[in-house]
Amino acid sequence: MTDNDSGVFWKSWKLRSDLSSQIDANLKAQGETEDKERLWMTGFHLTKQRGELHSLNVENGELVSLNDRTSKAIKWPNEVASIPTQSSETSLEDALLVTDGFLVPGKDKGGLYVVRNPGNAVSEWRVSLTGITNLRGETLNADENNWFYHRAIFMDLTGDGRKSILAARAKFPLLQGGNEDDGSASKGGKGELVWLERPRPHSYDGESGTPLDKDGTVFDPFSAKNTPWKLRVLDEGPDVTFSVADLDGEDDTVEIIASQFFGKRLTLHSLQIGVDPKIVFRRVIDHGCGSAFSSVLADLDGLADVRRSDLLPRVVDNGSTVATSKEGDAFSHVLVTSHECSYADGVEGKPKSDDSNNGAEPRQLYDGYEIDGGSLFAYRIPKGRGNWKSQPWRRSVVATGFKVQGQLGNMISPGAPGFAYTFFPTLDTTRWRRPLIGLAGDCAQSAYILKPVEVPDDSRDVIEEVIDKSAKYNLMCEIKCEATVGSLAVGYEDLHASEADQQSGYAKIYVPCFEKDKVLVFSMGSGVDYEDNDDEDDGW
Repeated sequence: MTDNDSGVFWKSWKLRSDLSSQIDANLKAQGETEDKERLWMTGFHLTKQRGELHSLNVENGELVSLNDRTSKAIKWPNEVASIPTQSSETSLEDALLVTDGFLVPGKDKGGLYVVRNPGNAVSEWRVSLTGITNLRGETLNADENNWFYHRAIFMDLTGDGRKSILAARAKFPLLQGGNEDDGSASKGGKGELVWLERPRPHSYDGESGTPLDKDGTVFDPFSAKNTPWKLRVLDEGPDVTFSVADLDGEDDTVEIIASQFFGKRLTLHSLQIGVDPKIVFRRVIDHGCGSAFSSVLADLDGLADVRRSDLLPRVVDNGSTVATSKEGDAFSHVLVTSHECSYADGVEGKPKSDDSNNGAEPRQLYDGYEIDGGSLFAYRIPKGRGNWKSQPWRRSVVATGFKVQGQLGNMISPGAPGFAYTFFPTLDTTRWRRPLIGLAGDCAQSAYILKPVEVPDDSRDVIEEVIDKSAKYNLMCEIKCEATVGSLAVGYEDLHASEADQQSGYAKIYVPCFEKDKVLVFSMGSGVDYEDNDDEDDGW
């Protein structure tokens, strides 16, 4: 988590057919809106009091930037998310949800922002959902001060269909009141899991059912009249990233699996959905994982063809900006990165498999594995109903040996690797059983793609349960960038005006190089000439 993480996010949003200069009242005259996939890019500066938010339409090369008012308000944009409409899970607002803030002075007063009509020079506007008072002078969030936000998602926490927001936030340095024993605080910072409640309409039109505000106008939850949203603390500890799962389909809870960066642990928080949502169960899954970063739900077992069963864990939100696993999908593992500050000392940091050691002061984990530098872990969900509450979550070291390439630009909280992602080589996922894994190297200054290794069921290690064969991966390729790689994005649309040949339907991997102010694009393919392509290629 460095001072110069840049980000790329492949997101759906409502793209108007004409982005020229019409005001909101005339938007309908511009033509029907349509869902489009766009590449969103975020950036920030240690010295400048503004952030950077840009998007690229990969089909036609159109580049859109958010206006100065938005950029100056959102000084350190982190994750960018699409906003679903209240009426439909699949329909999207012409708006973005942006998390903001970092741990450095001047950027630590972050928040959650909604940006309406992003990129429109006239009608774009933004509103903070995490302010202290509303237009009526009512204090909604008295403690909203010096928190920064990295991840936030829309979901129904109250069971009445309202899409509220679940978010993790952090504060640095440590304030009084935290407890290191339960993970609510650490020597370096404090984290909280929070709920921002979507406001209710004042009334509904008797004939059309349209939600109305107090003054009789159409109700808008993001208007200045209805923001900020009421914020409540659900639990202490989660600070940066999290995923949401349903580990028991027959109860009224969902489970938040949080990678605690400051708390240096992986935790589970069972949230009861209802009028007053609350945490009813919590446990520490792993207290020896280091500065945990990603928390991504992954189907490494290849459960896509398994018949639906309430005994299988299900995805609510997979924890990643690359949503390979969708809501309702079965999954088998949680991928977590350990974001460590271990320097390469002039030697290139190479990710190693779990049984290797490059001799640079490895440390032994409590389960006997040795790791060297930053690592990628896979945690298997215990089988059997309710065993996720009491049984150990078996951890495998998928890769280790990620080292920081020291330079002046990444000296604030340097570490490696960054976020983990799962994706498939082609848009047609039925051809594949196990996904590829992508890693943003962060201060390792590289991006990495790992491919699954098939281990025979009759091998000694599998029979004796020495290894989890589903977590066995090897390095497929390393993309050396010589710059900080804060995140990755994956899309499947052909890149506009590319000079290189592209095989349609194959993954395009977008890699931001922060210090170089570039985004590199790599297209996967079958590895054979197009004319000779057949259905038996493995995609790598």
